[in-house]
Amino acid sequence: MRWTILMVGCACAASACTPTRDDVPPPTHPPTAAAPPPAAFEIRVPPDFERDAAESERVALQAVYGKTNKGLCKALVARDGEKAKAAFVPDFRGRAAAAQPGEAAQVGRLSVAGYAVEPAPVDVDAFVARALGWVQDLARVDACKIKPYRFKLAADHGWAWAELSVHVDGVTTDGRRITRRTKWLAEYARQGEGDDARYLLRRAESRPVQQVAAPQGAFTDVSRWVGVTEPHDEATRATLVRERDGGDIETIGGLAVVDWNDDGFDDLLAWNRLRFFSLFQNDGHGGFEARHDLLPLEAVGTVQAVVDLDGDGKAEIVSGRVSACTDGDKGSFPIFGRRGDALVEVSSLPVSIPCGGHGGVLYQTIVPHDVDGDGDLDLFVGGFGVETPWGDFNKFDSSDGEANLLFINQGGLRFTEEAAARGLDGTRFTYAAAFADLDGDGRDDLLVVNDYGPNEVFVGRPRGRFQRASLPPLTGYGQSMGVTVADLDDDGALDIYVSNMQSSAGNRIVPLFEGQLRPETYEGLMRMAAGNTLFRRRADGTFEEAAEPLGLAGANWAWGQAITDLDNDGFREVYVLNGETSHSTEKENDF
Repeated sequence: MRWTILMVGCACAASACTPTRDDVPPPTHPPTAAAPPPAAFEIRVPPDFERDAAESERVALQAVYGKTNKGLCKALVARDGEKAKAAFVPDFRGRAAAAQPGEAAQVGRLSVAGYAVEPAPVDVDAFVARALGWVQDLARVDACKIKPYRFKLAADHGWAWAELSVHVDGVTTDGRRITRRTKWLAEYARQGEGDDARYLLRRAESRPVQQVAAPQGAFTDVSRWVGVTEPHDEATRATLVRERDGGDIETIGGLAVVDWNDDGFDDLLAWNRLRFFSLFQNDGHGGFEARHDLLPLEAVGTVQAVVDLDGDGKAEIVSGRVSACTDGDKGSFPIFGRRGDALVEVSSLPVSIPCGGHGGVLYQTIVPHDVDGDGDLDLFVGGFGVETPWGDFNKFDSSDGEANLLFINQGGLRFTEEAAARGLDGTRFTYAAAFADLDGDGRDDLLVVNDYGPNEVFVGRPRGRFQRASLPPLTGYGQSMGVTVADLDDDGALDIYVSNMQSSAGNRIVPLFEGQLRPETYEGLMRMAAGNTLFRRRADGTFEEAAEPLGLAGANWAWGQAITDLDNDGFREVYVLNGETSHSTEKENDF
């Protein structure tokens, strides 16, 4: 198995790519005069810039992104060069990517190529012509975004500097899907005053461009054809779409693939917190029969664990929602077991949450693992917080979340909660966790990834005990949502992939306060907005953060992920789910 690296450097510079031959005789004609050096080209960064984050963001999003960059994208998609020039001042100068990519490398089914950056500055006509080249071969453009990733507005508001993330996605006439991505360093000049002001591009320099081409139609959505659909009528679904597009809906859940009826065919379990829990049973002929009545809606949490807890060969379902009250005044996680074609509650995991407040508490992960080494599975349950976690607490370094829980299996579907007694005393806003030997001592440790603070490592000790440890860089900040432990580079050692929020707004705003914050605080805030992280294991057993992690950082507001060979070409792919999408309608593609 090989690991696909989809982020490549540009093709070599023009001079480095020119073949040479020692047997070519020298020219007999007089040498021509050397070309004069290119005119001075500079993209300035304001030494004195606007420190008010709200005002800086207003200009970045309204006058730059809204009025200039979106207009440029719209003109490019329309193939209208004259309208595209409206985003530039007349005396614009820029360094553009080459007109043609370098030699492509075949990576499984993908073709990956890079565009070098030409050294000589060009005028607006040539720069726009190169930009139009990004869309000329596309029969359909699905996305064009030129968005400020870093931004500094001069103190007098007369000009600004930006680092722009630039990408175009679409489909060619021969059916290939093309993605082109790069960054521009740019300088803008203000035109106009007051609410009519806009900022036009005065200077721009492209970074090397990455182009990925993939066959069209590798996957086709057949869910409605085979019977895998949400249990909503059309009116309800239309309401959900309206609420989602308006930003007023929270829809979170999960998916599990299991052989529910032991017939040799994979079935699907799908759920959405408090909305539905569905079984899609494989009929063996390419279709699925749906059932939506297996669990009461009030018992459907963000996460459900589908795991055999009593060793009888059939999985139980543990709900991550505290939805029942036992022992007088305490809540519990219900455990459901198979009884014929039905699910019935067969046990529960009691927690010290008073009845009445239990319904507002979120738990985001349940991780089965044999913690005490007795041969049966125990359950680590990651505590998050309340349903509205944007209240009054420290969003940078919070320990105000729900306590993590550890349920030790006593047999017969009976469990005791022993997190604090065994050293797993975390109270951060936990999203995910993974057991693995992180320090190379032969015992499993626990990596806990958190929102609103740094991640945590609990190293394993004898007899199923743990001890909190600092294990950089694993214990850094990240606003982390998911984690996968696997050998990603086939060197025999485990690597760790963590999905984090990548925030353009964070990357614009935090640098405005550089020098005003403690270095460790500044670094932590930047890490929280940086995106996904890949940690590689060194030969000495320690971990290092991969620079530009194989092209994986830019997945927007990343949550869960799956790492597998999706197309059976011998290369692994990473599929990342996103939340908090900024797309305006359901028709726009996600990542």
